[in-house]
Amino acid sequence: MKKKILSIFSLIVAFVFIFVNVNATEITTDSSKAGTTDTSSYLITNTGELKVTNVTSGDAFSAYKVLDGFYNSTSNTLTYEFTDSFKAFLSSSETYSSLTVDEYVELTSGDITSGKTTTTSTLDKLVSSYASYVKQNSVSGTAMTVSGTDATLTCAVGAYLILPTSTSSVYAVMVGNVSLTTGDDGWEIDGTEIVAKVSQASVSVVTKSSTDTADTNSDNDNSYNTDETYTNTITATVPQYPTNATNTTYTITIDVADGATFTGVSDVVISSGDTTYTNTNGTITDSNGNTVATVTYTDGVVTISVDPTYAGTTLTIAYNEYLDDENEDLVIGGTGNVDKITLTYSNDPYGTGTTTADTTATARTYGLKLYKVDKDDNTKKLSGAVFDVYSDSSLTKKIATLDATDADNGVSSYIGLKEGTFYLKEVTAPTGYKTSSDTFTVIIGEAGEADSTTGYYKTTIENEKSSLLNLPVTGGSGVIFYSLLGLLIIIIGMVAYIVYRKNKNQESN
Repeated sequence: MKKKILSIFSLIVAFVFIFVNVNATEITTDSSKAGTTDTSSYLITNTGELKVTNVTSGDAFSAYKVLDGFYNSTSNTLTYEFTDSFKAFLSSSETYSSLTVDEYVELTSGDITSGKTTTTSTLDKLVSSYASYVKQNSVSGTAMTVSGTDATLTCAVGAYLILPTSTSSVYAVMVGNVSLTTGDDGWEIDGTEIVAKVSQASVSVVTKSSTDTADTNSDNDNSYNTDETYTNTITATVPQYPTNATNTTYTITIDVADGATFTGVSDVVISSGDTTYTNTNGTITDSNGNTVATVTYTDGVVTISVDPTYAGTTLTIAYNEYLDDENEDLVIGGTGNVDKITLTYSNDPYGTGTTTADTTATARTYGLKLYKVDKDDNTKKLSGAVFDVYSDSSLTKKIATLDATDADNGVSSYIGLKEGTFYLKEVTAPTGYKTSSDTFTVIIGEAGEADSTTGYYKTTIENEKSSLLNLPVTGGSGVIFYSLLGLLIIIIGMVAYIVYRKNKNQESN
């Protein structure tokens, strides 16, 4: 809707709500400051309140005057002129260098937070350009008072651009006005209340095994077997940048843990809602071919640069890793293998400022120490024992074979087990000892028995000595008696045969 000059400050922005003080007001002026359009008019000093609601508690704001109001008491008329700082902006702008107050009045406001289009015919485009000028030239503004989620300022009649000066949020440009209008009883002051359009940025992550299909997992700290692929899923909130913003930086960097291995940029999956974008060697595009993001990997750091123009308000970014037991940087137990994830985004759409939000994803793995001892003398350490490791009690899912226990301490060590219960089966016994037919259980994690070495869990297994008396037999003592009797008869028969042969040879001679 087009606006008349006398009502400019009541309807200048489509997103403002104005509350009118119906009491008649006597206009006061500063006689030392005459107007240039009407040299018989003077700067109006009457004040009203600018109020911005829905701000983030703790943020700071300033107001930058765009228009001054002047009053001619003789003709009882108002005129408006651009402030000196706004005139300096206009003179530096190719687009707006010839803009007049009357043309300013005729500007309409579009959707200043659509993020999709830029125009030259709206108030939004103009004040966005002025906001950039304010940032680049350090134009001084008047600080507003913030209480809770409201920011207020009592200021002279005029039009004001309102910008945050300290925030981690993203605000659309705001224009507020303190204006004089005519009523039945004379002049009245109108203040402005603006509902801020503000959006947030955030980042969080969940890590889980690729075989874990549970949607309820919300943990960013889990454990894995070595060589087991796991997925870290980042949820990133993308702020809604104003239409004509000049600084829309939104980048996620993943500093991959030294002990972890990233599987590659082509494995990164980025989606928004039900839409999964196409990944072509790290270039992420939507169905129209627009580049939503690019993914690169250099020196252990994954960088994901997002174009908020095409990205949805919430992005899901999934990338894969695994732990390698041959990696000398692999952390066993302790702090785990930690990915550091940093979101860097613009909280200054018209300047150059950025801020960050951080999170981590931790992948843990643990070690096992098996101690082999003599059953009758636990101080005697046994070497040469070999065990298979299974993840199920039925011994169908073998995951490792432990090296033979050493000669000095009777110990076999293994790294790369996640938290849980594992089952050991002896496949080779120490020399001189029986191979155990038992299945041994070891618990990795809080319920397990920790070794003195951080990150390792231990189990001690005894062996019985092997001997003839210990050979397995069937039947009772009677069977043993007859067996021995039969053996004795055989021996006697052999002796008798030898004697017989000897005597026979003598007779022949």
